Amino acid sequence: MTAWLSVDSDDHQHFPSRRGHPTRSSDPMPEWRTEGYQATSHLLESTDRFIEWVRDGPNVTIFLLAEQLDCSEFTTRMNVLLEMPNILIACHGWGHRCWSAWPEDIEEFSEMLTAARNRISAYAGESWRPWFRAPGGYVATWMAAPLAAAGFRLDSSVNPSRWV
Repeated sequence: MTAWLSVDSDDHQHFPSRRGHPTRSSDPMPEWRTEGYQATSHLLESTDRFIEWVRDGPNVTIFLLAEQLDCSEFTTRMNVLLEMPNILIACHGWGHRCWSAWPEDIEEFSEMLTAARNRISAYAGESWRPWFRAPGGYVATWMAAPLAAAGFRLDSSVNPSRWV
């Protein structure tokens, strides 16, 4: 039997209670554009432990947030993971905005998808896969056409969840 693990690269600030949801977040984000991301020490330490655990371990797809590539400390750790043959990288969006919880905005969503895809795929190289996992697990029907137009396949392995 082959096992495959998928993980989201979310940091504490990406939890819907903190950011990205219009009603549940303490600091809702008005747009998808974010700059200057700095990983928390908790994420960096957890990533170090994850690297040791996954080395010579199961196949893993990491659903990465494009903004995380702003943080050199996090990117250094991701570089170690990218050297492993069992690691694939896919897209979790730009800054963890829960798109389908906001009013429909196909133009902005499409812009975010393209920017996140381009940044993450250029970084990940051959480890890149055009898979998208919606932040917070939120998926709305209006998202299908922009996802397809950007060349993504929707990963819905976390659905249904108690939030969706």
